[in-house]
This record gives sequence, C-alpha cells and structure tokens, in this order.
Amino acid sequence: GIYFSHQINEKLAAGIGLTNPFGLGLEWGDDFPISGRAISQNVDLKSFYISPVAAYKLSDCISVGAGLDLVLSSITLKNRIYQPIDTTLIPYDLGEAKLEGSTNLAIGFTLSAMYKSEQWGAGFLYRHSIENKLEEGDLTTPFGTEKVDADLTYPNFLSIGVYRKLLDNMGIEVDYMWYNWSVFDKIIITDENGAETELEQDYDNSW
Repeated sequence: GIYFSHQINEKLAAGIGLTNPFGLGLEWGDDFPISGRAISQNVDLKSFYISPVAAYKLSDCISVGAGLDLVLSSITLKNRIYQPIDTTLIPYDLGEAKLEGSTNLAIGFTLSAMYKSEQWGAGFLYRHSIENKLEEGDLTTPFGTEKVDADLTYPNFLSIGVYRKLLDNMGIEVDYMWYNWSVFDKIIITDENGAETELEQDYDNSW
C-alpha cells in the first residue's frame, strides 16, 4: 500500500492510505471436478481502498483513531455451463459464462486504539464490512451478452496485538487477526428482466 501521514499538533495527527486489502485470484484447470467448474473456474477480484484517517492522543499512553474507507472494486468471474442431458452420463459442456465489470463507490469505516508504556504495548484495529454494487456489468455466455447487476460483500476485520519489551532493542509481539469471510457466501446476479441467479461462494471465516 501507499501511505501518507502528518502531525498536526502534539495530540492530533492525520493521514491517508491507498491499499488493496481484499483481493482474490484463483484459477482451476480443466481437470478440476465438473461440480466445481460449474460454480467457479476463474476468479479475479480486486478491491481498492482509499482511507483517510485521524488519530488523537488522549494521554501519554493512550491514543485512538478513526477513519473512512472509500472502496471501488473490479471483478471477473468465469464458470462452465453444463446441461444434464442424461443423469447417468457426464453432463454436456455448453460453454463458458463470464461476468466482468467495476463497482460503484462504497463507504465504510475503521476504528482503532493503542496503549503504550515503557514495557508494554497493545492495540486493536476494526474495519467494517463493505458492500460494493456492480451495475451494468457484462455477463457473456454462449447464448449472448447482457447487462447485469450484482452485490459484492467484503468482510469486517479485527486485529488485536500485544507487545512486551525485553531489551532496549528487542521485544516480542503476539497478534490475532479475524476475517468474517462468511458474509461472502453468495453473489446474487440480477439480469435486465429482474430475474436473479445465485452463485454460491460459501467462504469460511479465517483467523
């Protein structure tokens, strides 16, 4: 990421960052099981976060911060389309479905706090979930191309850390990070006629 910060006075500081905290690039070959290729064969998901933040020093040991997340995304999803002509045979491959486009601007927020003494330090960062809306994306199938809408939900995120100073130039730190990826359970695509198609993603939380 790219970051810039400025100390306004003894207690107040501000900054801005440009990051890509949630990106996904996965591709499965033609030898991947048919049941998987029908759900997803290629995923290219990029998120761009512009994050203005401010921090305030409450005391010599405690500081707090807050900021906004201005988020844009681009997405490309590919999967195979199969027609089960006969349930006793391998389904017939009709071709590829491809969804691509860029989302509208979405806004979220972050909260943080830090404690620091001569021997100990601790802090946390919380980033709220973001829902990006894709409008008039291109859905291309063997049957043609049409404009569709879709929603992309990025997880909320929590990070907690504790630091202990051991020597003048040495310390130890323990961190815990949790991502609520379960919100990315499906992508609902709405076509020009209002009909909806669900693409199951079924992500699990990570830590």
